[in-house]
Amino acid sequence: MSRLLGTLLLLLGVTIIAIGLVGALREIRDLYQGVTTDAMAEPAVPEEERPNRILTDVAIGALGVPPLLAGSVLLTRSKIRLLHKMMKS
Repeated sequence: MSRLLGTLLLLLGVTIIAIGLVGALREIRDLYQGVTTDAMAEPAVPEEERPNRILTDVAIGALGVPPLLAGSVLLTRSKIRLLHKMMKS
């Protein structure tokens, strides 16, 4: 049971982190794409707002760290228990 829960928490954490990372990288990509396409044009998103959007995406990704760590701990504990059980028998 703890192995299944650990795997689910691990996958949930990785998914949330990936969503935040992709969002932040998309903002950075859009920034440089706008600059290289037409440097003098007015950007679609005001430049003063872009750091806040990037930090929001990073904060979303940071929300995935606790489930990732909890899943890692549960999986490690289940592996240790399995090894311990195998050593006893």
